[in-house]
Amino acid sequence: AMNDLAQMYPHDKRLNFLIGYWLYKLDEYERSRMFTQRALTEDDKYATAYNQLGYLYSRERQYDKAIGAMEKYVSLLPEQPNPHDSLGEMLRLSGRFDDALEQYHIALKMDPTFYISQKELGETYAIMGQEERAREEYARAIQEAPGNGIKAEYMQKAAMTWLREQKFDEADKAYREALRE
Repeated sequence: AMNDLAQMYPHDKRLNFLIGYWLYKLDEYERSRMFTQRALTEDDKYATAYNQLGYLYSRERQYDKAIGAMEKYVSLLPEQPNPHDSLGEMLRLSGRFDDALEQYHIALKMDPTFYISQKELGETYAIMGQEERAREEYARAIQEAPGNGIKAEYMQKAAMTWLREQKFDEADKAYREALRE
């Protein structure tokens, strides 16, 4: 049915994007990229498609291409936090931690309640081995998180920082608190 619909409306950028997104969620990255690029052929300023393209490239560990797609995304929507967050994620995945942190801070300056970037700060500091700083950032993300499920997820991430420091009593306390949440 998807292929029939795509044949009926081959130049519909939104449809091509949505099919690409659906295939991405099914881990069919090559086919997803084909539909995403079709959307961009129809509209080379379709910002959301660059975001998707960046994530597709990252799944194949083509980080230079992923960063390039996200830079285009940022250039099209420079005043929105999500493009900066997505670029930050690609930079972090490529090992450019300081550049990633900068992008997350830009996103948070635009919207201090953008909890995803706040969580990404915690993730980045954790990868950098700065566990105490990671816990501080996770704590802020937990405050901004919109629901208990996300809060519990972030609490577990914070608890993991204690494990990496081999402070097992603190980790146990933190995991129990996450469980209660």
